[in-house]
Amino acid sequence: MDALATDSAQSGAWFGLDGAKVLAHAPFGVLVFDRWGRLIGHNSASEQLLGPLREDRHGEPPRCCELLGCRRPGSALEGRCVLELLRDADGALPEIRIDLARDSEPGAVWITVAPLHGSEVVVTLRPGEYGDRRRRTNPHWISGTRLTVAVLGRTAIASAETPLEGQWLQQRPGQVFKYLLAHRDRLVPIDELAETFWPAGVDAALHNAHYFVHVVRNHLEPGRRKRTASAFIVAESGGYRLDTTRMEIDVDRFESLVSAGLAAGARGDAGAQASLSAAAELYRGDFMADEPYSEWAFAERDRLRSLVAEALRTLAGLASRAHDLDAAAAHLGRLAELEPFDVPVHRELLALQLRRGRHSEAKRHYFSLRMRMRQHFGEDLDFTLTELLAHPGA
Repeated sequence: MDALATDSAQSGAWFGLDGAKVLAHAPFGVLVFDRWGRLIGHNSASEQLLGPLREDRHGEPPRCCELLGCRRPGSALEGRCVLELLRDADGALPEIRIDLARDSEPGAVWITVAPLHGSEVVVTLRPGEYGDRRRRTNPHWISGTRLTVAVLGRTAIASAETPLEGQWLQQRPGQVFKYLLAHRDRLVPIDELAETFWPAGVDAALHNAHYFVHVVRNHLEPGRRKRTASAFIVAESGGYRLDTTRMEIDVDRFESLVSAGLAAGARGDAGAQASLSAAAELYRGDFMADEPYSEWAFAERDRLRSLVAEALRTLAGLASRAHDLDAAAAHLGRLAELEPFDVPVHRELLALQLRRGRHSEAKRHYFSLRMRMRQHFGEDLDFTLTELLAHPGA
């Protein structure tokens, strides 16, 4: 068999078949590029997928970047060329979906890129099928190893390929990772981790801290080779820090939107509402809601609650000035849920409910607030609904 394979390779045939004839009739496209990305060969099926593949008026052949959309903004290959990716890879690249910049079918192709002898490269193409629901390719070997982390609400983690869920997030390894997330802006000394989670014994605590960081790394990078550096948890200067440049963390996006929205609101820019609305939508719950009793999460949780409260107050004010009372009430309603004992917020919401003719809703809300203040603080409200209806701004 080996001898036959060798003879066939040298003669350009497989088991008596003409290789060129097979490629000419193959239902998939085949392109061959030289080391500079110039097209040096192709079969007819590739022209059915990509259109005519001819030299330009200067006699130059097409190049891979113009045919495959390398470096095209918004594409799977944004900022990269398939030849560069192949040089960095060990063997052929996984299949990539390429959206074609044209109106005719197919609107997309799936390509596989592999090295040939010497420095040449072969690319096979198949059409993207109508109704193909596979997501557009953006795996870690194109964009770099990355994590998507959600901490507004219950903690959730995903790599470019799959969610990284499991019981470990609720156990000690998950808590160690969450602690690093809560302090993602700095290096966390190893003795700080040890004292936080194992305050009883110093020597055993330091060993535990190192061990559980190792466990976290294995959960985040299950395919990482032994003794290779972690892409996400960096060890330096007697501690650990997160490489947040490789992570998309929802809370960082939230803070950026709030900051931009409040700044735009202060300037009177129209973009304030869009930024603050996006931030409010992103706030799906309190910071690490799955760690309600972990004291190390309290400060960050309170800080972020203050930020979303300010965003909602600003949104309510913008909606009210635009005479959109329904939107203003919705924003104030969310704010009132976040601040159950903030009487001025509830009073403003009650006044708005009365202005909108929602008297029954206002009555239920008023008596619920009154009972809550009596029960927790022994205080009564200093206004009635009748007074609020007569003097809503008082």
